[in-house]
Amino acid sequence: MTQLATGANSHYNALQTMAEKRLGHGLQAQVNYTWSHCIDTVSNGGFLPFSAGGILSPLPGDLQRDRGPCDYDVRHNITASYLYEIPLKMKGPLGKVFNG
Repeated sequence: MTQLATGANSHYNALQTMAEKRLGHGLQAQVNYTWSHCIDTVSNGGFLPFSAGGILSPLPGDLQRDRGPCDYDVRHNITASYLYEIPLKMKGPLGKVFNG
């Protein structure tokens, strides 16, 4: 049996906001914004290729000196989307599928 323990830790903090507006005539829009910050000693446990060197600390047991932003830290993220309902009213079996 083999056991591998790095003693690493991660901290993630974020603020998320959302704005949604129904503009009328079947159109609505949404905007999301996230501010976040991730701090760790070894990203992804050191098992992925881009962080494999993080597990080989020259001073065993002292990972705190490697503490810093995560490899995947994204500070600002903004997304936007819209939805438009087609003003089409159908009758018959297709109307049951496509209307509303």
